[in-house]
Amino acid sequence: MGNVGQHYFMWRYPHLGSAWTPTTVSAVPLHFASRQLGPELSIFVRTPNTGQSFRVFGDGQQETVPFSLARAYNGASFVYGDTRAFGAKRQLIARQYSNQQILPMSSYSESNDYNAAVSPDGTKIAFVSDRDGNAEIFIRTTASDLLTRLTETEGCSNQYPTWLPDGSGIVYESNCQGNFEIYKATLSYTAETREQVVAKPITPNVATRLPNNNTDDRYPRLSPDGSQIAFTGNRDGNAEIYLMNSDGGQQRRLTNDASVDQAPTWNSEGTELAFAGNRDGDFDIYHLRLSDSNVSRLTDNTVEDNWPIWAK
Repeated sequence: MGNVGQHYFMWRYPHLGSAWTPTTVSAVPLHFASRQLGPELSIFVRTPNTGQSFRVFGDGQQETVPFSLARAYNGASFVYGDTRAFGAKRQLIARQYSNQQILPMSSYSESNDYNAAVSPDGTKIAFVSDRDGNAEIFIRTTASDLLTRLTETEGCSNQYPTWLPDGSGIVYESNCQGNFEIYKATLSYTAETREQVVAKPITPNVATRLPNNNTDDRYPRLSPDGSQIAFTGNRDGNAEIYLMNSDGGQQRRLTNDASVDQAPTWNSEGTELAFAGNRDGDFDIYHLRLSDSNVSRLTDNTVEDNWPIWAK
């Protein structure tokens, strides 16, 4: 019975190509967004052994982008992100491998809701919404539509949240004065346990600005142990991949190329990064080994491959 869902998918949607389902948790590979199916981004996975890419969901007609990935207690894996498949606005989605379906995270919103970051314990989603006029970070429980607005910064753009490994806070990017900077904030909760409640809002003086410069620092991702942050910096005139300690110290550049390198993501061991780069004229997914800074290309298409997410 294990292949029934897969067989049905291939019978029902033959025009979308075959979908891929891992057989074990350890087989969960790198996810990324790609325009291989059409003008809009869909979600693909790249198998670690063969290097082949397979569509997970999206049909190339409505933008669908991954942002985070979590594993349930029973080994099932979910990828979280957003899609325009339900209308003109970006909406939060989750997808479990076993049923081949896009699952809306809430009822349709008239705002753009995106950057769905699942908490380490799987009970909460931090995400970005423009429902109050500008991009702000909200939090909701996975079991309900109860929302709490985390950032309250009129005129700013707050995006790209990533959780601390213990769920005690987030790192995110913010643009209030013309360039993006990276901030770290501790979340204070409204009760003793975090499972049943949401967090109190972050006030501007609570968040700590990590890098301190006049160029864009964007797309932060915490390492699995929370000790380091990989991010995109624009300090030499173009976007490169950088690394710093989680307190903002020991900043160093990892890539050095005339093209754009952006959106790094960690492997589960914290020893490697994947990122998107347009080194050959369009974006592909690249691999960077931290031990020796060796860079290799993982995808090779004539269309855009972008926004990679590695399994936790």
